[in-house]
This record gives sequence, structure tokens and C-alpha cells, in this order.
Amino acid sequence: MAFLKEVCFSHQHGGIPTAQVALLQVLLLQKKHVYIIIVTLLCNPTGCELSEECRTSTIGDEVCSVGTGMQCQCQFPQVPGRDNACFDTSLGFERAMYNVSEHETAELCVIGVLSGVLLDDIQLLVTTQQGTANATDFTSLTTTVTLTNTMRRSCVSIAITDDSISENMENFTVSLSLTGPQHSAALLSRSTTTISIFDNDVVKLIMESDTLYEGQKVDTLRLSSLIDAWVDISGTALGDVDFYTRRVRKTSGDLLRVTALVDDVWEGCEDFQLFVTAGGQNFVRTVFIRDLNELHVGFNDSYYAVRENDSSVTVCVTIQQGHMDENAVLSLEVSTVQIPGSAQEVLDYRGISTVITFNSSVSVNCLTLVVVDDNSLEQNETLMMSLSFVHDTYNVNFTQKSVTVKIMNDDDLYIGFEQSAYTASERDASISVCIEVKDGLLGAPISVIMAVESLGAQANSDFQDVENRVLTIEPPFETPLCVAAVSIINDMAFEDSETLNVLLTAMDVFSRVIVTQPTATIIITDDDMVTVGFDQRDYTVREDGRQLEMCVTVRDGMQLGTNLTVHLESETGTAEENKDYIKLSRDITLSPTTPEQCVSIDIIDDTAFEENEMMAMSVSLAEVQERVQILPQSANVFITDNDELHVGFNDSYYAVRENDSSVTVCVTIQQGRMDENAVLSLEVSTVQIPGSAQEVLDYRGISTVITFNSSVSVNCLMLVVVDDNSLEQNETLMMSLSFVQDTYNVYFTQKSVTVKIMNDDDLYIGFEQSAYTASERNASISVCIEVKHGLLGAPISVIMAVESLSAQANSDFQDVENRVLTIEPPFETPLCVAAVSIINDMAFEDSETLNVLLTPMDVFSRVIVTQPTATIIITDDDMVTVGFDQRDYTVREDGRQLEICVTVRDGMQLGTNLTVHLESETGTAEENKDYINLSRDLTLSPTTPEQCVSIDIIDDTAFEENEMIAMSVSLAEVQERVQISPQSANVFITDNDELTVGFKRNYEAVPEGGMFNVCVEVPPGKLGKDLTLQLSTHSGTASDGIDFDGEQKLLSLNSTTSNACVQISTMNDTLYEDKEFFTVSLSVIGENRRAVHLPQSNPTLFIENDDDVFVDFMSSYYSTNESAGSVDVCVWVVTGQLGTNITLELNTLRETATAVDDFVEVKTTLILSPSNLEGCVTVNIVDDEAVEWSETLTLTLSQFGVSDTALNVSKKPVKINITDDDVAVIALETVTHDQTDDFRLVDICAVTNNTLERTFNLSVVADIVMEFENGTTHSSTVIRHLELEPSVTHACLSFKITKNQELSFFVVSPVAVEILNPNGTILSEPSFDEILTLLKDDNVNVVEVIELLDDVVNTLINNEQTASYKFSNTLIDVVSRVLDVTNESPEVSEKEGIMTDSKPAPGTSLLETLDKFALQSFNSSHGTISSNNTKIGVLNMNDVEKDFITGISGPEDEMIEIQAAVLMKYNFSVTVGSYYFRNVSGLLPGSIDNISNSELVSSVLSSALWCEDHPCDPIDNTSELVRISLHHRPMTDSEEPRCVFYNLKTNRWSEDGCTVSNESNSTLTICSCNHLTHFAVMLSPKNSVNKQDAYNMRLIGYVGTSISLTCLLIIVFIFTTFKSLWSMRNYIHVNLSISLFVAQLLFVVGVDKTQNQIACQTIAVVLHYAFLVTFMWMLMEGVVLYVALVRVFVTKPHRYVIGFTVVSYGAPLVYMALAVPLGFLLSRGPHYGGEICWLRYDTHFIWALISPVILIILANIGFFFMAIYIIWKQQTRRNLSTSQIQKAKHWLKVSVSLLVVMGIAWIIGVMTFHEALLFVSYIFTVVVAFQGAIMFIMFVILSKQVKLALKKWFIRSVIMKSDYLSEHFSDFTRSTQTGYSQSHSSVSTKNSTVAQGIQLGAFLAPPAKPEVLGELQKEYEATVLPSPSPAPSTPYASSRNSPLPHLQSHLEEDVTDGDEGPPNTFTVIYVTNDKDSGRGSPDTDTICTPPPHHLPTLNSSDMSVTN
Repeated sequence: MAFLKEVCFSHQHGGIPTAQVALLQVLLLQKKHVYIIIVTLLCNPTGCELSEECRTSTIGDEVCSVGTGMQCQCQFPQVPGRDNACFDTSLGFERAMYNVSEHETAELCVIGVLSGVLLDDIQLLVTTQQGTANATDFTSLTTTVTLTNTMRRSCVSIAITDDSISENMENFTVSLSLTGPQHSAALLSRSTTTISIFDNDVVKLIMESDTLYEGQKVDTLRLSSLIDAWVDISGTALGDVDFYTRRVRKTSGDLLRVTALVDDVWEGCEDFQLFVTAGGQNFVRTVFIRDLNELHVGFNDSYYAVRENDSSVTVCVTIQQGHMDENAVLSLEVSTVQIPGSAQEVLDYRGISTVITFNSSVSVNCLTLVVVDDNSLEQNETLMMSLSFVHDTYNVNFTQKSVTVKIMNDDDLYIGFEQSAYTASERDASISVCIEVKDGLLGAPISVIMAVESLGAQANSDFQDVENRVLTIEPPFETPLCVAAVSIINDMAFEDSETLNVLLTAMDVFSRVIVTQPTATIIITDDDMVTVGFDQRDYTVREDGRQLEMCVTVRDGMQLGTNLTVHLESETGTAEENKDYIKLSRDITLSPTTPEQCVSIDIIDDTAFEENEMMAMSVSLAEVQERVQILPQSANVFITDNDELHVGFNDSYYAVRENDSSVTVCVTIQQGRMDENAVLSLEVSTVQIPGSAQEVLDYRGISTVITFNSSVSVNCLMLVVVDDNSLEQNETLMMSLSFVQDTYNVYFTQKSVTVKIMNDDDLYIGFEQSAYTASERNASISVCIEVKHGLLGAPISVIMAVESLSAQANSDFQDVENRVLTIEPPFETPLCVAAVSIINDMAFEDSETLNVLLTPMDVFSRVIVTQPTATIIITDDDMVTVGFDQRDYTVREDGRQLEICVTVRDGMQLGTNLTVHLESETGTAEENKDYINLSRDLTLSPTTPEQCVSIDIIDDTAFEENEMIAMSVSLAEVQERVQISPQSANVFITDNDELTVGFKRNYEAVPEGGMFNVCVEVPPGKLGKDLTLQLSTHSGTASDGIDFDGEQKLLSLNSTTSNACVQISTMNDTLYEDKEFFTVSLSVIGENRRAVHLPQSNPTLFIENDDDVFVDFMSSYYSTNESAGSVDVCVWVVTGQLGTNITLELNTLRETATAVDDFVEVKTTLILSPSNLEGCVTVNIVDDEAVEWSETLTLTLSQFGVSDTALNVSKKPVKINITDDDVAVIALETVTHDQTDDFRLVDICAVTNNTLERTFNLSVVADIVMEFENGTTHSSTVIRHLELEPSVTHACLSFKITKNQELSFFVVSPVAVEILNPNGTILSEPSFDEILTLLKDDNVNVVEVIELLDDVVNTLINNEQTASYKFSNTLIDVVSRVLDVTNESPEVSEKEGIMTDSKPAPGTSLLETLDKFALQSFNSSHGTISSNNTKIGVLNMNDVEKDFITGISGPEDEMIEIQAAVLMKYNFSVTVGSYYFRNVSGLLPGSIDNISNSELVSSVLSSALWCEDHPCDPIDNTSELVRISLHHRPMTDSEEPRCVFYNLKTNRWSEDGCTVSNESNSTLTICSCNHLTHFAVMLSPKNSVNKQDAYNMRLIGYVGTSISLTCLLIIVFIFTTFKSLWSMRNYIHVNLSISLFVAQLLFVVGVDKTQNQIACQTIAVVLHYAFLVTFMWMLMEGVVLYVALVRVFVTKPHRYVIGFTVVSYGAPLVYMALAVPLGFLLSRGPHYGGEICWLRYDTHFIWALISPVILIILANIGFFFMAIYIIWKQQTRRNLSTSQIQKAKHWLKVSVSLLVVMGIAWIIGVMTFHEALLFVSYIFTVVVAFQGAIMFIMFVILSKQVKLALKKWFIRSVIMKSDYLSEHFSDFTRSTQTGYSQSHSSVSTKNSTVAQGIQLGAFLAPPAKPEVLGELQKEYEATVLPSPSPAPSTPYASSRNSPLPHLQSHLEEDVTDGDEGPPNTFTVIYVTNDKDSGRGSPDTDTICTPPPHHLPTLNSSDMSVTN
């Protein structure tokens, strides 16, 4: 029994006594509540029972006295804050929940469990609180209950209201609280309880809305299936016409289901009432049926127009769409609506407000709107007519809810200006014009436009320009309307009257307004005055023959508005006409644009020195003008004389000594001449300068007039000087000139002169005393200066300076700068001044001195200082105090030193040294044990007023008390003004030994009832005294006194005991609870805590729970129907007791039932507590009304949060079975299609109105009867299988009968249908689980996945199953994920070897699998199913009407279309299975077999045909069976598309049967193919080379390059090994070979190393550089040939070698540094790498190589043409010999050949960029590959010099080793010596081509020494003759004074590659120096070739040789 869990029968202290158990057995037969009461009284809920002794001593809330020693435990929890008090009473509701019905009364009881005697009664307040139940469901209650010792249970009753309404379960709560006197030991343990109210009504409303829509069915009521109910229906809706009802039997009760019927007529809103009588209850419910049919009604038109005189207009309202029921009536209200500001009711029309009615016979209603004609002009006016519903109406829509009626006005109005002209003055601000009605009436506002037209008046000058103004004229317009037309501008300009027009026009919209006077003229009269005259009254002009300009202007800022003419006339004054000026008389015109006019009058220069003269000018009007004034009318012209006179003092400065008495000063006319009648008078005067010479005292003043005339040009004056015999400064005075009267043209050259009076008297001065004394307290000290001899007659200045001796500036006295003292005369008494300010520095110091120095200023050279120095003595009077800087010092006992300082105290200062003595004295510290004794003298000084010493502290490592040392200080010598304070200081030594106390170890958790042994410890030997610690416990989740014994404990430690332990016990209970903990901490008892370090973190002690609990579902299986709505699943504690709450998590898991569709997903938590050991969750079931299998779901139980092993939760889920109670009704229908001439189609369809969510396998039986022309009849019975899929309402079987001439009639009739799987026994589909598991692996095996996918499809086909939608969707998703894996991780494909030559691509198998699935298993009713990369679809083609049928379409208009004509050839149903792929490059080959560099760039589209149960037979190929459209990346100009299909037989792509349509573009390719398969698009280079040709060219390249590399190595070896071949030309050949070798070798080895793109790009860069270097050396061939032919003399040819090398290797490097960044800017993207390690073609960066190559080729061609021209030119001039010409031609031939070989390849390469012709590609390959071999042939095989060098090597190495040849060769050399010497002296032939030969030979031939110029032995024998034999030969020149001294290293071999003559002779050319003539003359001779070792020795400094 569940309630027994609340009874503690199995307590640890024993169960209930036997007598009590017997009592329980008796009461068990009685009422349950009594049983619970007795159990509660006799059981101890906490499981703790008091001992007998403790129980007897318990009084009230005291447990036991502490002193008795008895150990007691609380029966109830401990009272907070009271150590020895327990709760003795537990109060609360008897139960946590009560269940009652509506007709019952809830009885609630309050109980109390007491541990002792209840001294006071306990009162509790019981209060009800609303929950889902409100006050109408129960009677609210607030009452008090009392518990006493005798009545420990009290009950109250709550009445439940029976509302007779069917409703869900409701609940409310009741709370309990203490009231009255509070009992301190009472614990309120269960303060609330819940009361659940169950409904007892038999009729329950389950309909959420009271409205039904036609075609909707809804369950309205749930009726008790045990009680009969009588239902009555009435209302406007008719049963079985508008709706029908039926009672549906359900296990949870019957449902009253109402279905609203659908019709095609509008009925409005109908209703019916349900009257239900059941179980003595009546229920009424009104249900409204909302009509789904719509009615569209509205005005016929949206706009009506009527003229005023038409009187009326007819407006109609019509039902425009829909039909009305014969009983339906529609009432609409039609009303007119006045538009504000438009037509007005009564005045313009008669208003309408009426109701019109429509029914089944009335569909049109028309109304007449009356219009009023007011005979007045007004605007056209409008009004509105609108429709509205009389009452709420459903599904009636207004097509035209309102209509606009426009009333057209037909009255005219004539208006115009009141006058034709208006006059105004400029002074008027504005002028108004008036508009009046000429004829007619105005009935509405009109608008007119008033504009201004300028005539003579100017806008914005004479009047304010305005834009066209719109004037609104309001009715009645009976008086003229006057408005301000324009604002007049008073321009203050003199002008004539001006006019303008004002124009009036009507607005366009007022077509019936006629303007009869449209124009009014405005005349503006001018009233402005104007004043004109001269611009000034007086003019001045010099008499220098110039012109004077005089102006007449409009005065005072006035303006002219018209032209004005004035007359100008000259009049005679003092000046004479035609002598001093030319007469003037002229008219001038002033205008608005030129208000000022000027004229010039000519002045005559008469050169006479005379007075200034004057003439007059007048101005007058040419015509009389009233408003014109002339002011001023006249002007004076003053002519000033231009002759000048320059006069002044002779000098600017005079000097005189005082004893000279006087000085003479002269004034002279220095320039100009005076007329004989002219007199010039000047005044000469002395001027006293302030502060200088004084008149009378120093000189006698002058003030006189001097006169000049034509005979007197100089005047001299004498200035008298006074000698005063006193010392004064040199003094000055001024003498100046001035005019006696105003004089013109007289200028002063020296107007004033300075006279300096020099003083010649001496003065003797000095200090009055030689020494002065002052104290520091004096502010300052003064010194006195006195005259020692002489007189002071003028102020003098002396400098007084301060010189520091022992006194310091700014420390002892205020430093001052040198002071200048001015001594005024008469200086008869001493002058005393403050010399310095004394600073009282408060410093103890000695007396100090300083000097004051006196010196005269430099300008007073006659002042002599006889006592220049005075000494000042400053005496000190300051005290000083010294002592310790502090009285107490503190230092730690850690072996450190303590610094103690003696200092000058209280801010005093020292000015001298002071010595003190420092001494240490013993205190509590012991000398030499705690410190080292200190005794020392210290000296304090002004710079170091503080001295410190260190006292050594000894660290004794003893943990002890603080100790003290005493220190004293005293003076070393007695000082009067020195005090010592403080004289002593204390040094406190604090102990530095610290004690660390810690817990001994970490503590593991102990089980309940265990013991913790907590220990503390200190380091051994560190504790030297007793230490007491206190251990305290602190509650965590474990409670002190309940879970552990937590009293405080003391621990004692001393010098012998380094650790101590205490025990803490835990308490055991039987409750499951969480792991609990508490903490412990330490504290120090006593005063030593400062040195004791306690643990920073306190240990946490955990108490492990040792009690288990097991939780499980109450049942392992639940079953319910869909209509049940929900099912409750409960969980309970099976074993164990709870001491804490536990949280469980419950989750629903989908099995066959689906969340949302079949049930509401549950994911919740459930909390079980000690008071509530069971709980339930509700799983809501969804009634979907769909026919489906019985479905199941599971509910799992698990722990929530952190897992706990003590909490055992059942792992077994509970299963919930949902039984479907919906019934499917399936019927058969026959559908006959329109027949054609060829066949007829008949469908037999299984039809259901139910929603299916399961597949029904049906067996359909049909009879086919055919009647033929011959009268025979054939009948047969056909049994076919058919499936009704989920969500499908019908499925059909098609019977196609082919007609012929014999068949006349046929019929197909269904007979029966049978459900093959009524219980759902269908064959399950194959599973994808294994495939999905493989796809989760990072290293998925794609091949294995595809094989498993094929097995799954084969299994489905073998079982003859049609794939479900889920199966199809999963398959497509798997295929998509396979494509993603291969596309995102190409390394997977490479790792697995997906595509190799030895096995077909896995995509082949995938295509075959999808073909089978699409044609044999895919359900066409599913439409198309798509995923990320894949889409599949099937079409059943029973009839065809289009030209092309789309098999399937992909994204961006990708599709595959099949020609309909082809499908019609099949005489039965055709199934088209299609699908498409994306991202297939990882599964299928990426190129076409025979096309290189082709790339798969599109998706794959596939389609196939299936005829009934087998693939369709192939048909004859047509030109266009299939059309495929595929998108791809944009094509480049060098690419072309290819339409390909995948051949499953060859596993390769092929183009057979497919062409590219002309409709294609750069991103879309449209293909036409003549067969069905798998299609795609590839891009390949235009005119791509097929693989066979590519292989042939690759083979040629490798073979040719290998041969070339070998040949290049041989070339380099030969030209570097044989010194006879060393030359500049061969140097170029060697470098050319090396660079080409590097380029070709790197190309062969690294051009295909594309795995690492960085390395690949590096290879491409090096190749680029190597080829550029190669062509640069080829360029050097042309350059050196050109230089050799053009330059006459080439000195220092080694510089050419260096230059060629630098240019050939450096120029390509610089070019690449510039070209690569520039190429990046022009074409973003990589320039190197890609498919090969070469320059990229797609970015056109290949031109970075081709361009310089072409330029080099063109440059070389230019050099060669110039060389040919030079050779031809020299040949015609005969400047070169035949051998030289042949030599140059030979080299030119070789160089041109090299250019052709090297250049032709790249010229061909350029051709391949545009059109890759096959033969061109072969030529390009052959030439490039065999470049090295061709160079070997040209440089080695065809070179005579190479062959000669090889022969010589062979002779020396092999032949010359024989004795015979050695001896014979020796004789040969001796016999030829004589002939050579004779020829040496007889050479006489001169040749002017020597220089040319030297130059050409130095560049064209390799260097050779004379001994290597011999031939083979047989050639020597053939050429040894007794005398020279002249023959054409190559000259060999020797020069003692050669212009090319450095060319011996370039001696050349005989170039005899031509046929010009035998190679065995040569010409020696001697160039000698003719001393007589001074020039060298070459002599030549031809001799036989001597032996090489007999040739003369030639030094590099004096010979140049050329063959």
C-alpha cells in the first residue's frame, strides 16, 4: 500500500510496539483518516527517539540541562539560534492533496505531532486561495483551528459548487499559518494543500469556436457513453441541406460531430441551435455556419459625368459575380457623400440615402440622382455615392464600393481690367490695377494669372520683377477686385517716364472664363534731380610740359537714367593763353553707363623761375534742363614753377675743444642758380639738445638771418664756446636752417649741423673707508663714495660690483649684477649707497667677507678712482641643534643592519663642519649576542648635514620577545651655539621567527556514522614556547548537530610537541541525500597570533551518502486511443527513503509515432521530494483523423544533471501504444478518357475521402469486354495490384486498348477491390543504417558506400516493392552526401584509387543504380525529390500534347527535354525516369579520351524510358531525340564546348550522336542528341590536339631534348677545353649553350611538377629567366658582329666581354622585376604555374616572354641587315680584302642560321596562340626539341677551326709520339728558318686595309698563339718551297708600334671555311716607325708558312696579328 511509505515501521531504534501494531490492525478496518492519525501519533518522523532520562527532564523547549552530562538528540529540528532548544511540535495539513467531485464537500484536517507536553494551545489560520478554480467553483473559507494537548487534530469543511457545466479538472489551494500566541517550539512543516475538483457533468463542450465553415466538420460536444442524450436541432440552417450531425462512439465518451455541407449559392450566415438533454441536464449551444460562396456586388461604373442642364443621372448597382439562394436576401444602403470644397447638397444636387434589396430574382438596382442648375460660373464639381451593409454580412465583396459623379458647369463669365492705363510716380511704393466682371455671374472661386510685361521700364531697376501671380476670385464678385500689380523702385536716377504692361489670362482649367480687357498699361513718371559739375574745385599741375586731366561727373552719388550733354570752357587768369596753356572749348556727354567724362588741357613749360600761376575752367548745360543743377560751375587750375634751388651747411659735423673758444660754420648754395632779381633769405639758429650743452654755460647762442642772391652764394658764422673748468661729458648742440617765408622749389641739402664741445678736465674719486662690518641680522650694508680731488660739473656714471670672498652669493648675501651709479654735481658730500642685501641663512658658521669694487664707465676716461675696493665683514649669530633623526628605531631580527642617523634638527643649517660622538649602550638586548657594539665619531658639514651609521643585528633564530638597545650622541668639542637633542635613542629588535601551522593532510570523504581525525602540525624545532589553537567547524550542506558533531575543540602545541589531533564524528541516517560537506578552521588563542601563519584555505570534509533509492515507472506499458487526448505516465520511489529532492528527466522518443503529428513531444523534469514520493507527467495524444497503423512511442527516465550512483533510475523505457480509431472507406471509380483514332484509355481508380498515412495494398478485379466487327465478343478478367500511398486520395490503373479495324466496341468494368494488408503486414523496406554509419566516418570509403547503395536498390527491386517517399528521399540524400565527400576531399578519391585505368570509375556503378531505381522502384506520385546535389523524378506518359516533354529540370533553367513524336511511337504507356547530378568530378572521368586538356564543367543530366515492366526497345536514331540545356562557368576565347554522354559499356565520355546548338552562349550550352543516356558538357581548347598526336609530340620532345642536352654539353666542353678556340665569339657560344642547357633541362625535369604550386611557380620563374638569358646571348651575336664591322679600332676588348655578360644576365633580371608586378596590375591572378610549370596562357602572361623574344629577333635582323650593308659598302670601296669579306660573310651566315633556328620556334609559338594547326605544332615541337643538336652542327660539325683543333689534339696526343714523325718534323722546321728571316727584311708592300684587318680579326677569330698555327705534317711538306710563293691568304700582321697593343690574346686562327684559297700561307704585316717622317709605314710580303716554333717572338705590347 502506497500510504504505508509515510509510516516509519522500519526505524533504526525499533518499530512500533506490538500493542500499537495490534491497534493499527484493528483501526485498519475502519476509516482511512483515523489510521493515518494514529500512525502519525505513534511514529517519530525524524527517526530519533529520546532516552528515558532525557524525556523526563524535558520541560517546554529545553532538552536537558547541560550540567547533567546526558547526551540528547532533538526529535524535531533544532531551533535556530538556541543551542539547547528543539522544536517539540510539528504542525501541518494531514495530506498534501485532496480529490473531490463537484457534488462533494472537501474535508481538510490539521494535525500536530508533539514530543512533549503542549503547555499552550496553538491557533492556526486556514485560508483558501484560487487556482484554476475560481470563487464560482467553491465556497471561500477563512477560519481558525485550535490544537491542544487533548485535541491534536482539527478538521474544516469546504463546500464545492456544482455548476452543471462540463469542464476540465480544476484546483485551488488552502494555506495554513500560525496565529494568536506563538509557540516558540512549534514547527510548521506542511503549510499548504491542494484540492482538485473533478467535473461530474455528463455533457462537455469541446468545440473551441461557435462558427463553422462550409465543408468543415467539428466535434461540438462530448457525451457520456453511459447516459442517453436527446439532441434537438433548430435554426435558419436546415438539417441535411446545410449540415448534418452524427454521434461518434469513442472510449472516452461519444462525440457529437457536425459537418457543414457545401453548395454553390450564397446564403449569408445561417445558424442552428443544439438542444441537448442528458442525465437530467439541459444544454443549449448556438452554432453559426459561415458560407464559403462569395457574392460580388458594386456600381456598374466607377465614374459618371452629367451637365448642369441635364437635370439628372442614373446610377445602377449590380450583382456582378455569384448566385443567391432563393431564400437569401441582401440589403445594401446607397447614400451620397459630399466632398469638401466641391458639390454641395441642395445647391448642386439632391441627396440620396436609401436601401436597395437583392434576391435570387433581382440582381440590378438603379437610382436617379437629381442635379441643380444654378446658372453661375463655377468649377466642375464632384460628389461620391457609396455602398454599405445594412447589417453584418459575410462573403459579400464590393467590386465597386463607391462611384464618383462629376457635375459639368456650362455657364460663361466675362472679365477684364477696369482701365486700360494707370499712372504712378517713382515715389509711390506700388501701383494697383482693378479687375471687374464685364458680363455673367460667378458661382464658384476661379483663378486667373496676372503677369507683367516690360516695355520702357526695366525689371528690378524701375519696378520689382515678379513671377506670374495666380489670383483667386471668390464669388459673388460684384465689385472690382483691386490688387497691387507691381512694386515701384525709386532708383534716384534722372530719366524719362517709363511704361510696362500688366497681362490678365484665365487658368487653363477655367475654359469658360473669357477675358475682354486682358492688358493694362502702367506709366511711371520720374521726379529725380541730378547735379553735375567738376569733380574738384582746384587742380594743381607742374610747369613741365605735361597735360592736366579734368573731369565732369554726376555729383553726390546721384544717377543718370538718360544722356546729358554739358559744355566745357577755359578762361584766362594770371596764366597767359597760348603762353602758359592751350585754350580748351568742348562738349561732353554723360550717360547712365559713363556718369563721368574727362578732358585734358595742355600746359606749356617756359623754363622761367617765377611765381605760381592760375587759370579758370567753367562748365554749363548744352540744353536747358529743369531738374539739372551745375555745381561747381567753375574750377581753378594752379600751375606751379618747376625750377629748383639746393642750399645747406657745408658739413654735417663740427668738433671744438672747450679751450679753443670758437668754431666757424658756413652755409652754401650747392645746386641751381638764382635770378638776378631773386633774393633768398634763410634763418640760422642754434638749438640746445636736452641733457647736453647749455646755452650761456657752454656756448653763446646764435639766431640771425642770412641772405643769398645772384652774387652771394656762401654765408659763414662764428660760434663762441665757454670753458667751465669742471669735469663733464662731451656735449653737443645743433645749428639749423629755416625759411624766413614760404619758398617753392628751394630744397635743403644739409638743413642742420651738429657741433660737439670736447671736455678736457679730470676728477679723482674713491670709497670713504676700506672696510665695513655688519651682522647677519642686518638687512643690508651701505658704502660711501667721495671726491678725492677736482670738481664735478656734469653727471658721471660709475660701476659698483661685488666680489665674493668667503661669503657666498645668494647664500650669505643677495647676488647683484654690476650697478651703474650716476653722480650728480656738485658732489660736495660723500654719496652712500646700499652695497648688498645680507641673507640671514640661519646656518651655524664663521664670519664671512666680500669686496665691493668701484670703476668708472668707459666713456668717463677722465675720472680716476683712487680707492677702488671696500671690504665687507658679515658676522654670524645663529644657533644649531643636532641629534638622532628619531627617538625609536625598529628592526627585524633577520641578520640585517640597522641604519641610525644623526642630523641637524628642526630645519637648521650648518655653515661649517661639526663633529659628534655616537655610542651604543646595552638594554634588554645583549651585546655581541643580539647586536655588535658601536662607538664612532661623525662629522656633519654644510653639504652633509646628516650622517648615518649601521649597527649589525644578529639573527639568533630563537622565537622570543622583542628586545631593545640604547644609543647616545655627544659633541666631540665644546661649542657655545650647539645643542644636542635628542641625546639618546632606543632600538627595538622585533623577532623575525614565524610559525606556520597547517593541517596535517587532505581528508577523504567518510560515510555517515564515520569519524574524521583532523590534525594540525608545525615544523619541528620551530616552536620555542607554548601555543594554543582552537578548531571550529562550520556548516555547509551538512548541518552541525544533525550530520556531524561540531563543538569547538582546543589543541595545545609546545617545543616538544609539533602536532595535535582531534576527532569529529558524523551521524548516520537512513535517508537518501546528496553528498554533504562542512569545513573546519583554526584560530590562535593568546597574543602570539602575529607570528603564527594559519592555513589560507580551510579543509572541506565530505560526508558520503550510504543510502540508496530506486525510482521506476509505475507501469512498463500504456495503451490509449487517438481520441483519448492524453495519457498520464507516473514515476515513484520503489525502494529507499528520500531525505532531499531528486530531479528526474523524462523524454519522449519517436518510434513509429511522430512528434507533432501523433503526439506532443515531452522533454521535462519531474521533482520527487520526501513528502511527495511519486509524480506523473501527461503525454498529449494528437487525434489527426488520418487512417494509419497503430503507432508507438517510448518515454525514457534518467537523472537530471550530475549522475549519482546512489540514485538508481530504471533504464527500461516505458512504451505507449496509440491505437488508431479512424476507419478508411475505399471505393472504385471508372474514368474514361477521350478516345483517339489509335487507342483509348480507361482508368480504374481507388478513391477515398479519408486522409491516409499508411499504404494500402489493394487487389483490383476488372472485367474487359471487347466486341469486334465480325460480331464476336471477347471478355477477360484482369487482376491488378494497386497502392494507395500516404497523403494520396486516389490511385488509378490505366487500361490502354489499341484500336484497329476489327474492334468496334469495348468496355472496362471494375468488379471488386480487396485490401491485401488490412493489418499492416507489409514487407519492410531495406535499411540505410550501414551506409549512413559509413558516411559519418572522416575517411569514408566511397566505393564501399556505392556498392552498399546498389545492394539496397537491388533488394527493393527483387522484393517488387515501390519505394516510399521516405526511402526515396533518404536515397537521394545519401547520393548527395557521396558527391559532397568526393568533391570536398579529392584526396579520398586519390587514396582509394577511385578512377584508374585498371578499373571503371565508381560513378559508373552509381549511374546504373540510379537508372534501376528511377525506372523500376520510384513512385511517380512522389513527383520530384531533390537534395543539395541530386534530383530525381519520374513521369508516366499516358498522353502527349507538346512537342517536347521536360524529363527533369535543374537549377538555372537546366533541363532535359524529349521529343514528343518519339514517345508517340510507343503504343502503350511510357515511363520517363530522369535525374541530375552536381559535383561529379570526383566520381567520373574529368576529360574525353581523345581530347587533351578537356574539362568537365557541368552537372550530369540523365533520362531513360521504361515500358510497363521492361526497358523500352530502342528506336531508330533521329536527328534530335533529346535536347539538353546545361550551365557552366564562363568560357574563355580559347575554349569551346563539347556535348558528351557517358558510355556505361566503355566507362568513358563520348561525343557520338551529340552536337552543340547554335543557341548556346558563354555560360549555357544547349546540346542535341539522338539517344538517351547520361549527358554533360566539357570545355576544351579550340582545335585541341588529340591524345595520340600529343603523345607523338611528347615523344619527339623528350628524344630531341635529350639529344640537344648532350650536344650542348659537348659544345661547352670543346670551347672551354681547347684554348685555341678561345675568342669573344665562342665566349658567346658557350654562354648561349649553357643558358639553353639549363632552360631545356629544367623544362624536361620540372615542367610537370605541379603537386607543389610554390615549387612549380619557382621552376616557371627560373625557366622564364633562362630563356630570356638565352635570347640575350643570341642578341649579343648580332651586336658583336655590328661592332666589329663599324668600329675601326677597338681598345680594351675585355670590357666588351664584361659588358656583354652583365647585359645578358642582368637585363632579363631587371626586366622580370618590372614585368611581373606590372603584369599583376594588368591581369589579377597568378602568372606562373597551373596545369604545367610554365607561364600561364589564360592570364596572357606568356607575352612577358614572347614580347622580348620578338624584339630581340627583330633587333638581330636589323643588325644583320646593317652588317650586310656595311660589307657591301666596304666591298664596293675595296676597303676589305676578299678573305676578310669571306670571313665576315661566313660569320653572318652562321649567326643568321642561329637566328632562324632560335627564332622560328617562337614565331611558330605565336602562331599557335590563335590557331593550333597540327603541322605547325609538329614543326614547333621538332625545332624547339632539336635546338641544341642544330647548334652542335653549326658550331662544331661545320666549323673548320674546331676540326683543325681536334686534328692538332689528335696529332699531339697520338701521332707525334712516334720517333719517325718527330725527327721528320724537326728537319722540316730547320729548313724553313732561313727563308723566314729573308722574308722578314724584304717586305715592302703597303696596304691601307691593315687597320680594318686588325679590327675584324680581333673580333671574329678565337685567340691563338703562333705555335698553334701549323697544319698537319703533310700540309707542311706540301708547302716547303725554296722561295716565297705569293698567294691569296689571310694576313698575319705584326706591329712594333701597333694601335692595338692589347690584342695578342685575341690572335686569330685562319678562317678557311670558304674556298678563297689554300690555308697554308699567310701575310705578315710590319708597321714600323719612320723617324724622319714621323709616321709609321706598313710593309707586307707573302712568304711560305714557317714552322710555328720558328716564328719571331711577339710581345703583347708591340704586335697585333690577324690571319
